[in-house]
Amino acid sequence: MEKTSIYKFYRLGQLLNEFKTDEEPTNIELYNRIANFFDFVEELNLQVTSSAITLGDIKKHHKRLDKESQENPKKIVSTDLVKKVNASVNKLLTTFEAEILNKNSFVLSDKKFPTKHLIDNQTLLFENENVLLIAPFDVQFNIMESAFCLAFDRNTASSFHMLLATEEYVRFFNNLFLEENEEDETITFFNLIKETEEILDDIKHNSELTSFLHIIRKYYRNQSQHSNRKFTESEATELFNICIKVMNEMYKIIEKTLPNTVYN
Repeated sequence: MEKTSIYKFYRLGQLLNEFKTDEEPTNIELYNRIANFFDFVEELNLQVTSSAITLGDIKKHHKRLDKESQENPKKIVSTDLVKKVNASVNKLLTTFEAEILNKNSFVLSDKKFPTKHLIDNQTLLFENENVLLIAPFDVQFNIMESAFCLAFDRNTASSFHMLLATEEYVRFFNNLFLEENEEDETITFFNLIKETEEILDDIKHNSELTSFLHIIRKYYRNQSQHSNRKFTESEATELFNICIKVMNEMYKIIEKTLPNTVYN
């Protein structure tokens, strides 16, 4: 997935309009105008347009302007060359427009969490990157998917992935404190929470952790069992935030109680 500032699209519109005028720019201005167009094609990975550029005359004109802009950058380009450049670019526009229409574009709205954390590096969502890095693959995968879905306003999908991630993180946490033969992959979320409560009692740890888990169970997980249940952006964001808090707290307990644990 490529990321491009929306302002570059505005600039592209201005740039293409510049190739439709007969004004006479300087050597360096026209050279940079063509270079900016090439850069945009490369940034969006428009391979067909890139091939058309290679086969057309625009490369030849750009090479000529490169030489002339170094020798005399402020010299006005001849009307004849301006028309040739404009004609070369306009020949490319049919290919360019057809290819760019096949691109799916999204404008991301602001969220409670930084967008770059949601789509680039989910470890930054946590107090410590190891909260996520020590977790099983299923947790990491569902956190990543949940974050992506939240960024792209797929709120119900985000919630389902986060619920899966949290349940697996709780199971992972509990199993660190249980004997190997006590592990049970089929245990319900309610019973997982009961196990967590017993573990916290054993290590004499007081926190709001299990209260958060019961909130998740009662107001989110139980409701998610209904096929028609849809989550709003506010609900998905709040669930995301609570689950992050739960995992942060569990990691702190692991580090304090089992500091030398080797994770699988």
